[in-house]
Amino acid sequence: MVGDRIMSGPVRPPLEITEVDGSPSGRPINKIIVSNGDLSISGTTATIDTTGAGGTASLADTLIGFGSGAGLLTGSSNFTFTEESGGSGPAVLLTGDKPVMRFTDDTGATDYTMRFTQSGSSFYMAHEDSAGTDNGLFRLSNSYVAIQPTMTPRVGIGGYGEAGVALKIEGTPDQVLRLQDTTDNYSLTLSAASVGSYIEFGDMDTGADSWMKFGSYGGLNVIDTKDRTLQITGTDTTGGTVVEIVSTADDGTFGPELRLWRDSASPVAGDYAGGVSWYIEDDGGSKSEISSVKAYVGATTAGSESGDIYWYCRGGGTSWNMLSLRGASRLVEINVSNNDIDFIANAQGVSDFFYIDASAATVGVGGKASTSGAQFQVDEDASFVSYTTNQNTTGIVDASLQKNGHVVCNPSGGNITVTLGGQGAIGEQVTIMNVAGDSSTVIFAVAAGDSTLTTPAAFSSGDSETWFCYKDNNWMRINSQT
Repeated sequence: MVGDRIMSGPVRPPLEITEVDGSPSGRPINKIIVSNGDLSISGTTATIDTTGAGGTASLADTLIGFGSGAGLLTGSSNFTFTEESGGSGPAVLLTGDKPVMRFTDDTGATDYTMRFTQSGSSFYMAHEDSAGTDNGLFRLSNSYVAIQPTMTPRVGIGGYGEAGVALKIEGTPDQVLRLQDTTDNYSLTLSAASVGSYIEFGDMDTGADSWMKFGSYGGLNVIDTKDRTLQITGTDTTGGTVVEIVSTADDGTFGPELRLWRDSASPVAGDYAGGVSWYIEDDGGSKSEISSVKAYVGATTAGSESGDIYWYCRGGGTSWNMLSLRGASRLVEINVSNNDIDFIANAQGVSDFFYIDASAATVGVGGKASTSGAQFQVDEDASFVSYTTNQNTTGIVDASLQKNGHVVCNPSGGNITVTLGGQGAIGEQVTIMNVAGDSSTVIFAVAAGDSTLTTPAAFSSGDSETWFCYKDNNWMRINSQT
C-alpha cells in the first residue's frame, strides 16, 4: 500500500522508498534511500531504520554481488567484516566437505590464483595455474607445519627466494636463523654476518657466551668452544678410526697438519704450550690419565724461541717423566727426575744389548750388567773393537787414538815416524802395527813434552807394539810382537 492505494503484482522498476519526517512514500526507481544510512541485519530479520531526520545515506556503488559472472556487482570500497567486542565466532565462515577460497588476478593474459583449502585436519595454501595445477603448497596440520612445493623449493624471508635454495634469509647487517628452547635457554644460531658465516650452539643464560661456534669467523676458519670441552665420541667396537684428518693436495705441499697454538699476548718461559693426553676408565669407574705428551715454552725472545717436550707414562698409580726433548740445549734426556727407570736398546736377535739399570747405576753392553762391580760392564760374549786408523806417512795422528786406538801402518818405500797428537793421560794405550810389504820400518813417538818416552828400535813389517800411559805424560811399552 502506498498512501491510500493498494498495489498488486510485480513492480518494475523497483520502488524508491523515501521517508520525510516519519512519513514514507514510494515510487518505481532503481535505488533505495534511507535516512541516516541505517541498515541492520539481526538473526533472520532484516530491517531498514528510518528514524531520525536530516541527511541521506545512499548506496551510490554496489558493493556486494551474487550470481553468475554476468551478474556480479563491483564496488570501489573495501568489503569489511567487523567482529563485535567480546565475540567468539568467526568473521567469515566457509563450510562444506572441502571449503575453498580463491583469489584470482585476471587482468593479464594469464590468470594467477591463490587457493585456500580446508581438508580434514589440514589447511592448504597453494599457487594454482590456469590449468588448476598446484605450483606450491603450504600445509598446516594439527601436528606439523610443512612446505611441500611441487617445483623447486624456494622460501624467502626478507627478500625473494632463490632458485635451488630451499630457505633464503636476507637482511642487513646480519642474516640470522635462531632456534631456541625458551625453557632452558639453549639455542642454535645460523648467521651470515660481516665477521663471517658461522653456526653457533649457545646457552642464552650466559649471554654472548656460547658452547661452540664453527665456520668462517673473523677471517679464520675456526671451531671455537670458548672455555668448554669439545668431545668427539665414537662407538665403533672394532677399533675403527674416530677422527681422520685428510689432505688431498698433490702438489708437494705439506699436509695434513694438526696445529696447537697458544695464542698468548704475554708468553713467558715455562708456560704450558699444549699437549695430548690418553685416558681410560679404570675398573672402579673413574676416568684416569695413563699417558701424556706435554710441551712447554723454553724461551720467548723473537729469533731465539725454544721449546721442550716431556713424555709421561703412569705406573703403579704414579705419573713418571720418562723422556724429555729440550730445544735450547739440544738435549735428549731419559729419566729426567732420576727415578728408577731403566733404559734398554735391543739389537737384531739380541735382547738387552744396551742396558742402563737405574737402581744399580750400571751400564751393560751385550746384556744386563750385574748388580755389583764396575759401572760399565761388557758381557763376556760381546766383542769389542777399538778405534782403528791407517797412517802410511810420517806425521801426527789424531790424539783420540791414545784411548785404546790401533794405528795400522803400511809405509811401502820408506821409513815413517808415528807421533801422537797428545801427551797422554793415565790409562790410555795405543797399538802400532807395521804391515808394509817391504823392509820399511815404523818408529813410535809422542808430541813434544813427554821426555820419559824412550824411542824404541824400528820395527819391521809384521811387528806390532802396544804402549800404555801409566801416569800423565808417562808411556811404557807393555807388549811387542815380531
